[in-house]
Amino acid sequence: MQTDQLCVYHETAKPGEQVKPHRHGTYQVNYVLRGELRFGNQVVGPDMGYFSPDALYSWRAGDDGAEWIEIHSGLGGIYTDRPGAD
Repeated sequence: MQTDQLCVYHETAKPGEQVKPHRHGTYQVNYVLRGELRFGNQVVGPDMGYFSPDALYSWRAGDDGAEWIEIHSGLGGIYTDRPGAD
């Protein structure tokens, strides 16, 4: 689902899959359904969530991969800079 105010995505990752630091230009909540996502030192497992206030973040999927719902407060992009950086 995508609107100007809210975007909801169903995502999956293979075991050990990871992404480089990025942000989306929106507030974001990831709600893990299966497996685990590791955001730095924070491990987020089933029935747990992770909030990103439009800050750079990265994740790595656990040994069994991961499945999650990703919710954004509007239409986002993929940015590799810090918010407000020149």
